Amino acid sequence: MTIESMFEKAARQKIRIPCEKGWLYVEDLFDLSLESLNNIYKILNAQLKSTKEDSLLDVKDASTSKLELQVDLIKYVASIKKAERAAKLEAAEKKRELEVLMTALADKKVDAIKNMSEEDIKKRIEQLQN
Repeated sequence: MTIESMFEKAARQKIRIPCEKGWLYVEDLFDLSLESLNNIYKILNAQLKSTKEDSLLDVKDASTSKLELQVDLIKYVASIKKAERAAKLEAAEKKRELEVLMTALADKKVDAIKNMSEEDIKKRIEQLQN
């Protein structure tokens, strides 16, 4: 099932997700933490496993289909949240590395100035003052 069809099906069926605070709309899932999503997933997955029976016939009742859709929605939102968390961590790491590099570059510039002769320093000061 595609993402679009999954969300369309959820909207058409007016799917709500049970949680400890009541019922959530599908869009509310994006406001939850990964830990909360995981807790809801565990509950729904346990319910799904208890409703499934071993059978030679592939007959699904409406409650099983609804539970499967709820589980799929939770899994999708959790995957988005994980990707966002990973991107945020990567951005923070890049920012830290950039700060280190900028500091190193500033140190190199200071070292270069310190290694200049007195005459070169005076010339540079004069250039900057004009």
